Amino acid sequence: MQGSPLAELKDIHLPEPTSMWPPAYGWWILLTVVIGLIIALIIWQVRRWRSNLAKRQAIAELEMLTTNSENWPQHLHKLMRRLTVSYFPQENVAQLHGQHWVQFLMSQLKPNQYEKCQAELQSLVNAQYQPNADNLDIEKQKAAAKYWINQALPPKQQKAANTPQPITNEVHSNV
Repeated sequence: MQGSPLAELKDIHLPEPTSMWPPAYGWWILLTVVIGLIIALIIWQVRRWRSNLAKRQAIAELEMLTTNSENWPQHLHKLMRRLTVSYFPQENVAQLHGQHWVQFLMSQLKPNQYEKCQAELQSLVNAQYQPNADNLDIEKQKAAAKYWINQALPPKQQKAANTPQPITNEVHSNV
């Protein structure tokens, strides 16, 4: 008598377990996107840090100013000038003085921010031509300058386009 045909069957052959490596194409794409985003974030942070370098240095120098500093209004004014020249085209900013300078500074702020520093910056510009600046409060001047630095710099793209054109005394005629 012959045995049962079922007895001649071999046991079930199990496949090898699925390996986690190499991952599917979707995981490679996801990894590439994540690495790209990390690199873009690092580049953005480095550029942001570099663009704020002059601003950080100016604030540090501003904090060192005291009433004992010789000619502190002139020093503060020169600090503001150096700072704006580092962020705006020199040919547009360097030749501004007096009321044009104050207007330029205010043009970098939003209209609702004017009252917080316009009077102090105007008095600072006027004080640089005075023999003594005893009537100025250095803390108010520093606060106004720091407020302007923090709010206006680095310039936004549309604000940078609003830089004034060089002031000349030439008269243009339509010929």
